[in-house]
Amino acid sequence: MTSHSSFLHDQPATDDAFGREPFAKSLARSLVLPNNSPGLVVGIEGEWGSGKSTLIGFITKHLRENQKAIVIDFNPWMVSTTGVLVEALIGQIAASINKNTNEGQNGIDVSQKLLNYASLLISLKYIPGFSWIGLTAEDAINAGQKTLDDIKKLLPNLDLAQKKNEVIKALQELKRPIIVIVDDLDRLPAEEIRIMIQAIKAVADFPQITYLLAYDPNIIARALAENEKSGLSYLEKIVQVAYPLPPLSKRQLKRFADGKIQDLLKQLNITLRAYEKDRYEEAIVLMTQLSRHPRDVIRITNRLYLSLPATQGEVNAADVIAFEALTQRFPALRKAIHEHSADFTGHLYRGNIISEQDAFDWGIFLGSRKDEAEHTWLKHLPKDDEHDLQIANKTCLFLFEKDEKDGDDYNPENRLRIADPNRLARLLSLTSI
Repeated sequence: MTSHSSFLHDQPATDDAFGREPFAKSLARSLVLPNNSPGLVVGIEGEWGSGKSTLIGFITKHLRENQKAIVIDFNPWMVSTTGVLVEALIGQIAASINKNTNEGQNGIDVSQKLLNYASLLISLKYIPGFSWIGLTAEDAINAGQKTLDDIKKLLPNLDLAQKKNEVIKALQELKRPIIVIVDDLDRLPAEEIRIMIQAIKAVADFPQITYLLAYDPNIIARALAENEKSGLSYLEKIVQVAYPLPPLSKRQLKRFADGKIQDLLKQLNITLRAYEKDRYEEAIVLMTQLSRHPRDVIRITNRLYLSLPATQGEVNAADVIAFEALTQRFPALRKAIHEHSADFTGHLYRGNIISEQDAFDWGIFLGSRKDEAEHTWLKHLPKDDEHDLQIANKTCLFLFEKDEKDGDDYNPENRLRIADPNRLARLLSLTSI
């Protein structure tokens, strides 16, 4: 094993493995609004791990090539309390305008008016009927300390429409497109998701400001309303145009998985034996089918970073790949295989009689008719989803059932297959703490 191998990180990719760069470049151009254009909210929709952050990274790269655009990465995770999310968002926009403009007084004026607008929102949240921003425990204490006289002093200045119009006029004079990027919106707690959507709504109609959001629409919908359908309808009112991230084809995902495993084998200086090569392709297909998105491929590869060198020469590498993919997708199966290994490597139904022997006679098992044997591992497989059941069973068939092409003299021990109880025991002992 070389000293250069390492775990794969789970950060957005910088290489375009799935051909999304042209779309990113085209979308980046469309996000830069012309002068006096109304605000725009654009969504990139997809499940966790589907590559939203990678696509956002490509888009951001092209946006920054435009010298006129002001690009703002807003990370709501950096804000410690929900009570200041709105102010933090507007404050960061103001700070970025002030930092990125060479317009002198114009940039200062826009920043100051935005901060005045945010300050007004802060004041409003202490007045009955204006609690939409959300009060933290600390906010509630502060609100209780404000006297009626303090609030009366604020009343002459509590003209939200006027403050907003001042911001709009200043932005029109600035003539600089602003793009605010909010990634991982769906990772926030439900309350903070609602507040962020409300914050975006509060400033979405400012001219020349575009919001680019990345999220799983179902998670956002459930956070916005008890009824997911109602939540999606509300989201549609905020987001003017949404681009669903298309799922990768199995061919794309297989090519990605094969590339990662081949790189890993090279880094670990592992050369597959002939009988491992015979089953490698099928193992990669199973790994692909067990992976819902690229992130799963990365996680499986990281598991193999430890288990492949640990089991080299002891267990068939193709089995190790399929086994790690199976137990990555269905963690409970690893425990079931460990505690009930005979259900996977040796139990045999003969009528209503179940063999309870610990050491199984492979000659009897491999010579029996298929229709006489029942796969006793089925009781351990996931039952809630038909597709999950099918792919889990398919992988178990690969790992534990005799392959017809192996011939009559097949013995799993000869090829280090985990269908042999001893090989399975070695795999579990070598890859467990």
